[in-house]
Amino acid sequence: MKIYVAGGWFNPEQEKALTIVEDTVKKTNHSHFMPRHMNLGTDGVDWQKIFDANIQHLDDCDLVVASTEGKDMGTLWECGY
Repeated sequence: MKIYVAGGWFNPEQEKALTIVEDTVKKTNHSHFMPRHMNLGTDGVDWQKIFDANIQHLDDCDLVVASTEGKDMGTLWECGY
């Protein structure tokens, strides 16, 4: 099973909640994709390429697990997709 872990990390409450979700998923024997740790943007990064990669991971996953703390719109979009 492939798990996509979604969630915002843009304030302390979101970061804490997402860390709990990520740590729980890491304890499973399933492969996972965690955008927060795997899409490290820097100056000059191609954000379209990151978005496209996230979509590919969403298409390939079997399950989306999300922290909805703070109702991050990107996370909600990923869940709806």
